Amino acid sequence: MLNAWTHRTVVSAVLAGAVYLAGAGVVIQQRPTDQVGFDLLHSQGDFRFDVAPFWRHIDYVGGNTLNQRSSGYIATVSWLFQPTLTFSAGAGREHRDYSDIDRTDDDKAYWLGLLWQQARHWSWQFRVGNLSRASSVFEAGYSDRTYSVALTYTH
Repeated sequence: MLNAWTHRTVVSAVLAGAVYLAGAGVVIQQRPTDQVGFDLLHSQGDFRFDVAPFWRHIDYVGGNTLNQRSSGYIATVSWLFQPTLTFSAGAGREHRDYSDIDRTDDDKAYWLGLLWQQARHWSWQFRVGNLSRASSVFEAGYSDRTYSVALTYTH
């Protein structure tokens, strides 16, 4: 028998504000970031579904060129097909409008992952994905394939 996930549905909300300070002349100070989002996680038997939409507004102090408003989501579906192996697939999107310049970006991400629970606290994960950006600014768009391997210790 598979070690199935517990049947549950969880909804959580995020309402956040943050101030960032950085050096090297990049960002001296950023005004509070307004972010609203929620996360819906549902698991039943061998399957888990997670979707998290968000809305964000960023204003910079001392320069408003990169002020932006964005919205998007991240969604993941996971399948526990053996007691120690989980397959997952996900997608994410963020649409970003810059307030004070004529620029709009549309970022998309897709990925497939395989997680192997090697021991109680140790797991390996392999993930392959595609990241892309469509932008209204010439040569600001891209499309990249990503590969990652991770060894994780959880206590």
